[in-house]
Amino acid sequence: MNIGAPKFYRMAIAAAAAALAFASQVGAFAQGDVPDLTGTWSGQGTGGVVFGNLGHQEAASEPRFKDRSVTWTLTIERQEGTGLIGTWASPNATERLIGVVRADNKTINLVDEDTYFDATLQSDSEMEVCLRETGGGRETGGGSMVATCYIMRRQ
Repeated sequence: MNIGAPKFYRMAIAAAAAALAFASQVGAFAQGDVPDLTGTWSGQGTGGVVFGNLGHQEAASEPRFKDRSVTWTLTIERQEGTGLIGTWASPNATERLIGVVRADNKTINLVDEDTYFDATLQSDSEMEVCLRETGGGRETGGGSMVATCYIMRRQ
């Protein structure tokens, strides 16, 4: 007589139930509605480093810490499903921007003429946007670098 069999079956059923519950939660999260990001988002940098002539601010001959007082604006002009079209702007310059909302509906990848952006929705009205740029844009003459993050709030 195998007295351990009922305990084994109870454990197997419990494990299967937990796996099923987890899988249904993951499926529900992935199938959620794509957030509507259209509109204007603005905010200041939370930190980072810049170097060179970036076209949005005074050139820096040595790496320097990011000026966190400048307000930047991300405008999503059009959205179709997960696709995004808009602009990224400082008080001095504006660049065209395109992007995509990832399958988790919280992560966003964007790119402008010379910069790669990664954004994470914190809520319906706030996102963290981090960017990296190297080499400079067409009007900067090259040699620039930036790595910085912003907290952007929906206006």
